Amino acid sequence: MVHTFEIYTIITTRRAWRILHYQGVGHNRNRYRGEVNVNGIAEISVYPRKEPAEGYILKVILNPAKLLYGYNAFETVSANPLILNQMSTVFVAAMEEATGENNLPHLPKWLVRRIDYAVDIRVEYPYKYIDLLKRGDKPKSYRDKADNKAGSCYWGCQSTTGNIYYKADQMINEGKPPKLVEQACNLLRFEVQCKRPKVGYLRKNKELDSRALHHFFCAEIAASVLLGYCRRVYKIGDYYSYHAAEAHMKRLGVSKRRIKACQKVLSAIAQTRSISEARNQLSTTGLVVKNTNPPVELQYSVEQFGRNCKALSDMNINPVTIPREWKTSHLTGVFDMIETMLMANYNSNEIIIA
Repeated sequence: MVHTFEIYTIITTRRAWRILHYQGVGHNRNRYRGEVNVNGIAEISVYPRKEPAEGYILKVILNPAKLLYGYNAFETVSANPLILNQMSTVFVAAMEEATGENNLPHLPKWLVRRIDYAVDIRVEYPYKYIDLLKRGDKPKSYRDKADNKAGSCYWGCQSTTGNIYYKADQMINEGKPPKLVEQACNLLRFEVQCKRPKVGYLRKNKELDSRALHHFFCAEIAASVLLGYCRRVYKIGDYYSYHAAEAHMKRLGVSKRRIKACQKVLSAIAQTRSISEARNQLSTTGLVVKNTNPPVELQYSVEQFGRNCKALSDMNINPVTIPREWKTSHLTGVFDMIETMLMANYNSNEIIIA
């Protein structure tokens, strides 16, 4: 449930200069940032603290799976004390190789600057799921960082980034061996990157006494972040085609009036190709539904739109419909798959093999 994290600690000026010398930095420079060739340690940075504070900051970007299992590992590891203790032992030797220093602070006491919670799910149609997720409810402050790539839905802001991507595509782009890529076939990684402002929010919200790693390396926090993001942005419920959604509502005994109201919202989202754009158009200029005679014009308040989306979720129907040309009427919702995987992982306390 953890993919990567960025941690830091305060070190003395003397120790900082030893690390800088170890990295081959000249005497005229007082900082360093660069990749290191050590499994699990992606990057280290050394730089002075802001005056009047004394000493230096030593920052590390760490991939726990690679630290524990080697260069080709691509698992997401469980956020539990057992895994953290295993990492702590290996971390000592890795940091000595990366910096030339031993007796650095115990890993659980390092402070978190960023932490990426992630879970891997297996799906039959990864590209179709990515397409459906891109039609979700993108918050106003979020920007698309994936340049519309087919295998990734990558939305972010200053505090949080959601990155859902087809793992095999990423590994191919990185030049990984074909046999390793095969292991990631049909694997969708759902990742929420919590940057410094989000980490600060989590600390306050969870009433943590510090940013220490052992507080954030926690299954409950990981689950709340992943499920909360999915619920907010991609919504709850299975994906249905338009007519399959209607049939599902009829099976549930929903009134004709309610079905009609929900169908209007489904049509608007399908036409605008996203929940967020449908809300925007319906609450401002209004929207004329295509292929209706006489023309059906829709206009809702933000609150009305939200109530109808919630009504769909309560019936386990995602507001995003499956396009007609896919010739598929139903796909399991992402929220349920993530929740199932998190519960299985929480109960087993073992690594999730990607």
